[in-house]
Amino acid sequence: MMRLSAVPEISVTANHKATANDAGYSTGDSR
Repeated sequence: MMRLSAVPEISVTANHKATANDAGYSTGDSR
């Protein structure tokens, strides 16, 4: 996991995107 202290927004967005992608792939709803 890479955390950017200078750009926490990107980190949060990336984390959220990754989680959403994982959930989407699992449920197939975020496709």
